[in-house]
Amino acid sequence: MNNQEKNERLARWAGFKPRQDGCQCEKCTTAFPMLYPDGDIGPLPDFLTDLNAQARWLWPKLVDWKLEPEWKPLSEHVGKTGRFRAFVQVDDVHGCVAIADTPAAACAKAILKLIGEKP
Repeated sequence: MNNQEKNERLARWAGFKPRQDGCQCEKCTTAFPMLYPDGDIGPLPDFLTDLNAQARWLWPKLVDWKLEPEWKPLSEHVGKTGRFRAFVQVDDVHGCVAIADTPAAACAKAILKLIGEKP
């Protein structure tokens, strides 16, 4: 799955839908192609890189989430690895953990795992 497909999968999970009002003008098909969950229209947010978009549209669907720096295991060089670990949970039973180079990528990867998609 490429990044665009991952982003679209996250958007569908959040409740975004393609506009289907029939308008095929360039502005509608490129600048405002999506119907947002709140009824507004606009471009699809980039959930893979935009932590603010995740906070607005994805995190409210979770019951718990955690984001922290990843630490190296105990060894001669204990410290941060420069990567981030995200934990997301939708109920008392289902949760996932993912590690990535940026906070947004870690959260997106964990949510994709949670909803059954390969990150």
